[in-house]
Amino acid sequence: MEDITKKATKLVFLNFPCRVVVCESGETYGSTDPETNDLREYARIIPRTKECGGIWITQFEFAGEIEWTKHAGILTNEQRAQIEARAARLAESDKERTARAKALQEYQRSKYADKATKYGEY
Repeated sequence: MEDITKKATKLVFLNFPCRVVVCESGETYGSTDPETNDLREYARIIPRTKECGGIWITQFEFAGEIEWTKHAGILTNEQRAQIEARAARLAESDKERTARAKALQEYQRSKYADKATKYGEY
């Protein structure tokens, strides 16, 4: 008999303010990760571009970036494509803010290049 706990079955996208978490549906048998006792997570997607630090050069998390988890290896190609498509839609919806953020970084890199080299970007 096939071990269904070793493959992704039904993906669920949970929307949180800072991440979209892609995990196994709670309706799926064996959907719980034994280490965390929570739903098995496959990926986290950054929903919108936002500042996350930096002294000389502002650091950003960019909309649409995917953080794959340790369970991502059990996803099928179609499921990966589904996650990547959702990430692409989020990136597209936030493209103006992303463009402004990247322009700011370029400006800061030219203005503070000497300081960033001497002291580091942060």
